[in-house]
Amino acid sequence: MSRADNISIEDDALYSPADAAVICRVAPRTVNKWFDSGRLGGYTLPDSYTRRIPQKALKRFLKSHGMFEEWERFEALKLEAEGEGEDTQKIGFQSPVKEPVEETPVGE
Repeated sequence: MSRADNISIEDDALYSPADAAVICRVAPRTVNKWFDSGRLGGYTLPDSYTRRIPQKALKRFLKSHGMFEEWERFEALKLEAEGEGEDTQKIGFQSPVKEPVEETPVGE
């Protein structure tokens, strides 16, 4: 049983590097560099380069790097968009990934 088997999508949403980049207000390549260096925890799907970042890992990263206000800003934008009945894609965010979790842990 891998560590990924213990993650529930309901408990901890998974984000793509592109969505994490929107939250952090950086380029997706920057998020990939953080991920590849082990600074930002996450998972790589088997037999691919597809990365997923658990919400807990992203929030921990933001807090430890003095960027947590980016998460709060994003949450406020998301709530505002949802309150107005708008799709969150309008703020550049795709939504948490809802796919099966059978990944290889990386860098936590």
